[in-house]
Amino acid sequence: MDEFNVEGNSISQLPEGLLSSLNELTSITLSRNSFMSYPSGGPAQFTNVFSINLEHNQIDKIPYGIFSRAKNLTKLNMKENLLTSLPLDIGTWNNMVELNLGTNQLTKLPDDIQCLQKLEVLILSNNLLKRIPPNIGSLKKLRV
Repeated sequence: MDEFNVEGNSISQLPEGLLSSLNELTSITLSRNSFMSYPSGGPAQFTNVFSINLEHNQIDKIPYGIFSRAKNLTKLNMKENLLTSLPLDIGTWNNMVELNLGTNQLTKLPDDIQCLQKLEVLILSNNLLKRIPPNIGSLKKLRV
C-alpha cells in the first residue's frame, strides 16, 4: 500500500503500530478527523513518505524530531489545527517544498525556517503572527 487515506471521519487515534507497519507508504491523509496529537508510530520511520495531510484536526504541536527520518517529505498540510509553535528542528526538513500552516495559533516562526531552501509554497494566513523573520527572504524558491 502506498497511500493511506482516512479523511473525513471522527478518528482520534490509530491502532498502535499501524503506521509503522505500512512501511511502503508515500502519502498519508488523516485530515478532517479528531486527532489532538500526532499519531503514534510515525512518521519518523517513513523514509518513502512525500506527503502528509493532517488538515482540520485539533493538533497543538508538531513533536521535535518527528520527521527526522522522513527525508523524502516534500509536502506537509497542517492547516486548521491548534498549533501554537513549530519545532526547533524545522531547519532539518531539507526537502520541504510545500508547507501549509494556515489557520492555526502561531505567534512566531523559528529563525531556522531559512534552512528550507527548497520551499516554494509557505501558507501562514490566519495565525497570530506579530512578525516575520527577516531571513525568510533567503528562501529563493518561495513563490509569491
